Amino acid sequence: MQIQMLNQFEHLQLFRDKLFKGQFQELFASSMAQSLKLDQFLLFEIVQDWVQVPSLVLCASTGVFPSEIMIPVNNMLLDDIDESCGAWFIPDLIDPPSKMIDLSRYVSRLGGRSMLVNQVELNGDVRGFLVGYSEELRNFCINDLQFFSLLTFSMNLLVENSQLRMDGCFRESESQSFEMISLALVENKNLDKTLTLIANKTVQLLQAHDVLVLLLEEGGEWFRVQGRIGESVTHLAHRRLTVRNSLNGRVITTGQPLISQDAQIDPRADQKRAIGLNARSVIIAPLLIREQVIGTMAVHYHDDSYFREQDVIALCSFANQASVAIDNSRLLKALLKSQKDIEEKAKTLQRLLKETINIQENERRRIAADIHDGVVSQIIGALYELEAWNQLTPSECINDRLQLLKQLLNQAIENTRTSIYNLWPATLDHMGLLPSLQELFKHQEKLTNLRHRIQVFGEPYRLTSAIQIAVYRIVQETINNVFQHSSADKIDMQICFSERKVSFRVSDDGQGFNVQEILQSRHADNFGLIGMRERAQSIGGDLYIESEPGKGCRITIDIPIADALSEGLPRNDPNTGTDSR
Repeated sequence: MQIQMLNQFEHLQLFRDKLFKGQFQELFASSMAQSLKLDQFLLFEIVQDWVQVPSLVLCASTGVFPSEIMIPVNNMLLDDIDESCGAWFIPDLIDPPSKMIDLSRYVSRLGGRSMLVNQVELNGDVRGFLVGYSEELRNFCINDLQFFSLLTFSMNLLVENSQLRMDGCFRESESQSFEMISLALVENKNLDKTLTLIANKTVQLLQAHDVLVLLLEEGGEWFRVQGRIGESVTHLAHRRLTVRNSLNGRVITTGQPLISQDAQIDPRADQKRAIGLNARSVIIAPLLIREQVIGTMAVHYHDDSYFREQDVIALCSFANQASVAIDNSRLLKALLKSQKDIEEKAKTLQRLLKETINIQENERRRIAADIHDGVVSQIIGALYELEAWNQLTPSECINDRLQLLKQLLNQAIENTRTSIYNLWPATLDHMGLLPSLQELFKHQEKLTNLRHRIQVFGEPYRLTSAIQIAVYRIVQETINNVFQHSSADKIDMQICFSERKVSFRVSDDGQGFNVQEILQSRHADNFGLIGMRERAQSIGGDLYIESEPGKGCRITIDIPIADALSEGLPRNDPNTGTDSR
């Protein structure tokens, strides 16, 4: 028999060993193999598909390599394996045993009439079968069975030696790949470059055709192609792939790796996509960050090659490295953003501090000027009048002078009270926040003609001193801003007391403004709003500014009640005031 060895071992994951090819040829060219006078020898490996149904995959052949290489087989063939049974012989393939019916039909399609079968073992486990067939009917003798058993034993040794050599090479290559990737993770902060390196090493180690790194977008309906290697996936740059009804989507759902020996007919797969990518055998591993699946890493074969368990384990290791790279990139971006935010915050606070100091100094200067120009001058005037009165004789207009002196002193007292009120509203200490706000609005209405209304909802309660003064100053600043900038006619204030928080809302009917534009500007006008927000946050509250050009402005202060209450006020306390116009 002439041995026609074809280079079909690339289809066999178990035997990617050049030395094995030569040994395989020598074994079946030996006198022992030739003495059997068989027309062809076939080597099969046992694999399982997506529903765990066993199949035999043709790995090597001594003759023309058939186009059909995968055979689904009856479970009885595997269930009835007996390590002591030796070789089976089937003299007529037309009438085979039931457990051999699938294999017999396959050999018949190749032209066989009789065949010998024996199991191929690796580390004590049955990994496949060696089949020899004749194109003529044969009655095999006991010597034929013994020779075939010896031939199978030699095949077992070849397979085991090949597996050991290949495992050693695989582990060495895997270790070198992970070492390079680990260095890249430490030194290279560019995510695309790191993922490209991981994908290249995956292709090299698994001898695959394509690699895809897919990240799950927010919402979980789409994948974004983050990395790719292979001509068939080049066009997927910057593309989105649907998660639904796909093998990658199944990995997202289960969080477990997946293998499909033919995605183009796998009912779990998006078969149209698999055909478009020319993907046949596929393994997919999840990308996990702190036990959360963020995407997948998929490896494809275009031909009849198929993956084994060791390949799945290796891909999971590469996927873990990719997850680390993605997590590092995200953390770095978050860190840089936080750093930038902190720097901007620090600059804003520096400007705010400077402006606050200027405001404080200006306020002190104004108060000093008020006292000097108003109170002091009036008191000095009163003293002059008093001096003049002392020099007058009783016959002059003493009563008129006394009345003028009284008027000047009264004005001095009033101006002094106003200056003191601007420094600290005494009503806060004596009457509480609501009466102080009512007095503030009434006072501002006299000065600015801004009509106002205050409405109170819920049962009022007294807040801590810090909260009262903070709210008072924010409302005071709001009224000043409305008067100076908004051209408003009226201001409405609503105060809502609830079990969880107290809210203060001040609204005006002025010209409004673009909130983001004002807050992001470096103009001094925005420091008032920033200061109000900072003051609200200092008491554990939040301040919200809502405004649009032409639609007025609304400022809301929300303060949680926890640890904020001081002393209760009765609902009908006349000092609270529920409606003031």
